[in-house]
Amino acid sequence: MSKAIGTIETFYEILGIPFDANSEEIEQAYINAIFSYNQLGIHSKNQEWNSYILEITKAYTVISDQNSREKYNRTLDFDIVILDKNIDKTDLAELSNEYKKYSSMQYDKILFNYNKFKIEMNETLWLLKTSSVFFFFNILFCFSSIYTIMLLTENSLKYNYIYKFLYTHSISISFAMIVNNFILFRFFWQEPILNQKRRIK
Repeated sequence: MSKAIGTIETFYEILGIPFDANSEEIEQAYINAIFSYNQLGIHSKNQEWNSYILEITKAYTVISDQNSREKYNRTLDFDIVILDKNIDKTDLAELSNEYKKYSSMQYDKILFNYNKFKIEMNETLWLLKTSSVFFFFNILFCFSSIYTIMLLTENSLKYNYIYKFLYTHSISISFAMIVNNFILFRFFWQEPILNQKRRIK
């Protein structure tokens, strides 16, 4: 609910109803407000009366319609703090209304960008987590495979050429295997899972 030094009534306070009032309560509050003020015997041409009727009618018009009420409710989700206690009440109301108008226009955009950032961040964290785990086991698998083959062919006359080749190029072969396995992992495992998650959302 918006707050400020000074008095800025919300439409709910003007009608004297709670924030979660239903349509029947809103309509009854509007009728009661007009009736109660009329009971004071103030002439309809009185400027104060006309101003009051305009104020409660505006409040009723906005919060009696579901769409306009939702937009108005979003303008209440911030705090205004004015440090100058001597500020004129009229200026304070205008400042509040302008800020609400700007805040309301930006609300949907901010919410959209936040949700987009949240989704992208979750996807990035998931990619980093799965990639880190895969890299660890991928490196372990590739190097262990190369050296296992070397051990098996080290004393073999028939496959001695394999041992010599692996001994000379073991690091480059392991690196090539790691990169190749990661490409397969990225496009044939991570990407399909990400696409499935996006379709669910």
